[in-house]
Amino acid sequence: MSLKFTTDLTQTDLDKIQEDLKSLNIDLTYDELTFEEEGKLKMISASIDYNGGHKASFESNEIIR
Repeated sequence: MSLKFTTDLTQTDLDKIQEDLKSLNIDLTYDELTFEEEGKLKMISASIDYNGGHKASFESNEIIR
């Protein structure tokens, strides 16, 4: 599985990604999200737990369009 977080994503999109992963027993937690005025993703910090012993975290600088 591959995910790409871009400036096209909104909070609704991120919630859907989180729900889809949860259905696969993968927990995605958004630690920090920043959005532009029009509601598009600007920065992200998150952690992921595959619930099989593997965990990871990631963060971005400002995502540039």
